[in-house]
Amino acid sequence: MVYLSVGKEKFKYPIPWLIVVIGFVYGLNWSLYTMTSINLACNYLWPMFGFVIVMAMWYDVRDDTNHKYGLIASLGMMLVSFIAGWSHEAYSLGLSGAFVLYYIFNRKEFRGAQAWIAIGYCLGALIMFLAPGNFQRLSRDGSKSIIFWILEFALALPRLKLVYVFLAILIYFKIKKKEYVRIFWKRYRILVYAWVFSLIFVCFMHTVSQSFTGIELMSLLLILSILRPVFKGKHTIICVCLMALVCIHVGFISANQFKQSETEKEAIKRYIHSEDGLAVNYTTECQNPFIAHWLRHPVDNFRRYPLTERLYANNPHPLILITPQDEQILKYPQKYFNEAYKFGSGPFYAIDGCSKVWTPVDSVLLKESYQWHFDKPKFYEQMSMRDRVLSIFNPGAVPKTMPTANPEIINTRYGDFMIIDIPTQRKIVGLSVKEDSVAFSK
Repeated sequence: MVYLSVGKEKFKYPIPWLIVVIGFVYGLNWSLYTMTSINLACNYLWPMFGFVIVMAMWYDVRDDTNHKYGLIASLGMMLVSFIAGWSHEAYSLGLSGAFVLYYIFNRKEFRGAQAWIAIGYCLGALIMFLAPGNFQRLSRDGSKSIIFWILEFALALPRLKLVYVFLAILIYFKIKKKEYVRIFWKRYRILVYAWVFSLIFVCFMHTVSQSFTGIELMSLLLILSILRPVFKGKHTIICVCLMALVCIHVGFISANQFKQSETEKEAIKRYIHSEDGLAVNYTTECQNPFIAHWLRHPVDNFRRYPLTERLYANNPHPLILITPQDEQILKYPQKYFNEAYKFGSGPFYAIDGCSKVWTPVDSVLLKESYQWHFDKPKFYEQMSMRDRVLSIFNPGAVPKTMPTANPEIINTRYGDFMIIDIPTQRKIVGLSVKEDSVAFSK
């Protein structure tokens, strides 16, 4: 990113590197989790790496007007571009649209190896777009009105950060340093095209999606590019000190993440030797506000892990992951199965920190239907687009209840129990029999 934005002559300057590190750590949603998770890195970071490689090749070919590339070299660049285009729609659709737009307005510049690079990338993006899953999404969302897409886009905007930083710098330079904007536009307009198409693509995402990584990383790339004339080989000591502070902060975050991962691994080890599939997960949610934001939530609210069960297939019992609070209820049912610990007005019991609600096995209770009761809706909770809008303008119209999953019977070393997993999308304050309209408190 630094090489593509500032070029060879400023590649060793410390300020661009500092901006990249700060942008990655503090600008991206789920930044450290994205960098440490193989799944998220493959989904979002590797496609960005391919995007940067393609643009670096494209600019090298464009700038080196005296060199003519042979057929083998051109086909090689086309292959690399094809692989990069066949990656993630947040990047591929944006850059493919940029190549088409650039060709329309700058056809004379679009020749030789540049054309091979663009064709390869667009072909890769086309194959990715033709994947069956994309058509399923289109058929599912195609009937939604234009008002829906506008609201979805509006709800996504508050989650963006680096986009606004880039726009603020662009507006400032447009007013104070117009020559910087002219230099920037002349060299990097294809990146601006890609950025615009990617920003439009935000309309088609869920507002809690990590897919914002694409538009945010493009914004970081454009921030470096527009600041290119400003960068000087000075302030090395200041940059080193700031980089050290960031590294120390990341070190504390990484230590907590390692501790969290080790605790989760211990829970899986307990499952290997579990006689009934129960495994206590002692992972606790970090309460430090300077660290918790960068950690993923503990997995104590998820009960079944099919992959884990396959890996440890010698245990015939399905994995049932519980919290220490759940374990307390299992060990001392006579203490907790009373009115003081009833979860709402229904016949289930729980204490703070439980991942499930519990009750003794009763065939009559199995025939009943139950519903969760929500606390006041919050904009940042996982809700439908309609409910998210209503949570801002008319909270009373947001549904206050939701049907529960069917109760399950589990056989444990402590006895037989009926359980229902507590959902985590919104804050739950209680449970009741579906026909029960009596007010309750947790």
